[in-house]
Amino acid sequence: MKKDKIDLLIEESMFLAPDFKNIFMSPANNICGYKLTPQQHFCLMILHNVGPISMSELSINLRIPNQQVTRIIDCLVDSGLVERIIPANNRRIILAQITDKGIDLLIHYKKVIHSNLIERFAKLTDEELDSCLYHIQKANEIFKKLK
Repeated sequence: MKKDKIDLLIEESMFLAPDFKNIFMSPANNICGYKLTPQQHFCLMILHNVGPISMSELSINLRIPNQQVTRIIDCLVDSGLVERIIPANNRRIILAQITDKGIDLLIHYKKVIHSNLIERFAKLTDEELDSCLYHIQKANEIFKKLK
């Protein structure tokens, strides 16, 4: 019985990622002119919230291998959204830091996503909004336990 529930949960969860991308990320990509992947977007959010961070720490925060973080940072550096810095007190490490251009893009993305979601959520009834909010909050609580 529990195994069947877990199997169903896994199967249903697989459909969340494409829907998440289509609802949250794609509208901002179409308007902002940048085609950020969700990982690039999350990377910019982390850099904006945390400040300069090493590749290893970024890898831990994104929960992806160092090699993948390097590729993401390379693309963001090429776009002028992130820069690599070498601290004067420890020249052995390289830190990633969001640029002003990256911050501006992140702020614009957030506004576009927010206005898009307002339009989408406005189509829901009060009961559907309450249900959606409740289940998202519960899912967030449960996902924190899975870490």
